[in-house]
Amino acid sequence: MKRSIISAAIAAAAISAPAMAEEYPYYATFGVSHTDTEITERYFKESDYTKNSYNLEASFGIMMTEQSAVELSFIKSAPAQSTKRPDFTDFKLNGFYFFGDAALKPYLTAGIGHEKLELNDDADTEYSDYILGAGFGVQYDLTDRFFGRAEARLDDMIDKRPEHPYYVLEVGMRLGTPKAAPVVATPEPMPKPEPEPEPVVVIVPPADTDNDGVIDDMDKCAATPAGVTVDSDGCPDFQGKLEGVTFETNSARLTINSQTILDEAATELKLYPDLDIEIAAYTDSMGADSYNQMLSQKRAESVLSYLVSKGVSPEQLTAVGYGEANPVASNETSAGRAQNRRVELVVKK
Repeated sequence: MKRSIISAAIAAAAISAPAMAEEYPYYATFGVSHTDTEITERYFKESDYTKNSYNLEASFGIMMTEQSAVELSFIKSAPAQSTKRPDFTDFKLNGFYFFGDAALKPYLTAGIGHEKLELNDDADTEYSDYILGAGFGVQYDLTDRFFGRAEARLDDMIDKRPEHPYYVLEVGMRLGTPKAAPVVATPEPMPKPEPEPEPVVVIVPPADTDNDGVIDDMDKCAATPAGVTVDSDGCPDFQGKLEGVTFETNSARLTINSQTILDEAATELKLYPDLDIEIAAYTDSMGADSYNQMLSQKRAESVLSYLVSKGVSPEQLTAVGYGEANPVASNETSAGRAQNRRVELVVKK
């Protein structure tokens, strides 16, 4: 079965680009906005006070879960615009909730902030107060790292009169830095031991404790249950890394190519209903430990659910997410991180 899984993985790679991207819990955005102040025209005598304003925005955000984030923003009216247009200086703290995990996804946002509003360079028409805001928008993931947004919202000064809608276009970049590998001290060489007399050699027939046809000295899985087909190392033929099982970016949703590989795994598992199988999922070291732990657990559970949907008994499956633990390669290179993002099947009994 290992050969067939590898073949399926090669076919999947030939059809599409790698589906699993590195996880980025932090991000930054930059954009422009258009503030519509005509809604406040009833408060001012001069029509110049109601001219729209064009602004620049910069934000820093943190993904709290796969579908929610908090974001700190700074908004300032464009320096080049006419002095007859309103001048905004805002600081905002907003929460976001994204619907779904597709590349194009709608979202809702709400938050609080502080706004200073100057109209027509006249100190008599300057307002400064806390604001409440809410809105909606759509986000599109251009790549694993870059995305774009379009948003509409309404802000209202809590104790002042002006309220105003504004419309935002911005681009963002997800941030992440791999953790440095720990420095391992090189131990001092041990002194060579004194030679000992050669022991008397007693020839003993090679033992095969689990009777799987592979002697114990060569058996890497010395307690394989009876009746299980094993490979040359004495391990179940379906144990080990599931090559080609990948997920959508920052998500536990399986790719179409992964489902083909898991269909074959389910067929094999149904032949051994008495085995207890652990589904172990791992991530690389990009991003926060807690985020990677949560993501690996959800991905292990996603594989479990898919195998159960294909007829594998849920009583013989356990899903465990190990996050960044037990790397099989260096996290300092892209190729090494790709090897560490994996799903394994482990026979427990």
